[in-house]
Amino acid sequence: MKELAIGFFDGVHLGHQAILRGASAALTFANHPLAVLAPEKVMALYTGSVEIRRIGAMYLRVVGFAYPLQVIASGMAALLRSIERVKIPMVAGI
Repeated sequence: MKELAIGFFDGVHLGHQAILRGASAALTFANHPLAVLAPEKVMALYTGSVEIRRIGAMYLRVVGFAYPLQVIASGMAALLRSIERVKIPMVAGI
C-alpha cells in the first residue's frame, strides 16, 4: 500500500480531492469525531443556550455511536441481498 488517508473527508472541495487522489486507500468517518468526543463543543458552535447545548450533546452522543452501527448493518444487508440471502435482512429489519 502506498498511502492511507485517514480523516473526515467530504470529497467535494479541491483539497480533499487532491488527498484522496494521492492515496491508495482512505479511512473516513461517517460522523465528525468531535460529535462523539466533545459534543458540547460542537453544540456551542450553534447556540449560546446552555439548555439546548445540553440536550443537543445528549443527542449527538447517541447518534454518534448508533449511526456507524446502522451503516454496518445496511452494508451487511446489501451484501446478503446481493448473494440472494434476502430472508436474514428482511427478518432483521422487522
